[in-house]
Amino acid sequence: MRELEETGNYVLLDQYGNPVARRSYAPVAELMGDQLRGVDYLVAAAGSGASGAGVTEPYRAVFPEMRLVGVDTFNSTLFGLPDGERILRGLGNSLMPANLRHELYDEVDWLSAPLAFAATRRLYRESGLFRGPTTGAAWWVARSIAMRQPDARVVMLSADSGMRYIDDVFCDEWLHEHGAFMASESMPEMPVAVNHPSAAEPPWSMFDWGRRPYAEVMTVGDIARRPA
Repeated sequence: MRELEETGNYVLLDQYGNPVARRSYAPVAELMGDQLRGVDYLVAAAGSGASGAGVTEPYRAVFPEMRLVGVDTFNSTLFGLPDGERILRGLGNSLMPANLRHELYDEVDWLSAPLAFAATRRLYRESGLFRGPTTGAAWWVARSIAMRQPDARVVMLSADSGMRYIDDVFCDEWLHEHGAFMASESMPEMPVAVNHPSAAEPPWSMFDWGRRPYAEVMTVGDIARRPA
């Protein structure tokens, strides 16, 4: 790496901080505008933050009312929870990416790993879509929004294939070994709404972020839980 720095003969892609990673999603926003005019909700899993912001910024230039819903997991620092060990790959983070634009988000949902895994398997069983757990988590949130708002047009970003997860998410033995199995009948249909991130609890909590900067949200001290 030192040699590369000395010669300058390298490119650092940096999905977490490079604004080009965010802007590369503009064609998705254009496609939504052409084919799905008037989207009410965009549900996007949060890891680097690039996809949610990258679609929302250009789309809201034309349709400012669209609500962005971020999907995170517990033990992730992205939206104010303490860092911790995570077995759910592709969702959440232990660092704060520059591409994560907190002020774009209307709502944040935190799902536990067992719930995300169960949703991933259920998505495959019910639709044939072979996807990974970030997609499963986003689908479960989008599904609940559609149930609460039956007239709304809800779009979900699918970020991963199921091929990487054959030996874990789609393996009963692995799930039981890691304490990550959740039966379909145990899956909550709706989240519990909280009025501060610090009140979020598994398996599923949601918070009205309100398009506010991170610091502003985290200085609010009133904490309570209420039904969604």
